[in-house]
Amino acid sequence: SLLPQVLKAWKTRHTKDLSLVMFLLLFTGVGLWFIYGVAINDFPVMLANFVSLILILAILSFKLRFG
Repeated sequence: SLLPQVLKAWKTRHTKDLSLVMFLLLFTGVGLWFIYGVAINDFPVMLANFVSLILILAILSFKLRFG
């Protein structure tokens, strides 16, 4: 669900409508899930959350650069 948002932000260079606080909280939550996946040594949990973290970081970087 984050990929379309990343692509739109990249193409339009417009992120004013995105909430910085919401994406920071989402990053924190997904980061904690990633740590949990590492703690229980569950590769699917780690992989899914790692991909989400990368996409959230992209959105946050666009927000800081364009917004």
